[in-house]
Amino acid sequence: MLGLITWYGGKMAWQEYQWESLSPGLGLPQWWYLVWLPVLSAAMVWRLVQQTADRLTGRLTDES
Repeated sequence: MLGLITWYGGKMAWQEYQWESLSPGLGLPQWWYLVWLPVLSAAMVWRLVQQTADRLTGRLTDES
């Protein structure tokens, strides 16, 4: 699910960048707010992959 959020969030942020749409309140580029969705969800995917690899190799147990 996080992979889909990363992919479609990235597409949405890229479209907002291309359209040059501005936020209604501050007049800042809308992609400034949207770019964090794919970046942070990709970081979460990376951390889950690390934790899964640690559990599979025995470096991390449920007691830790």
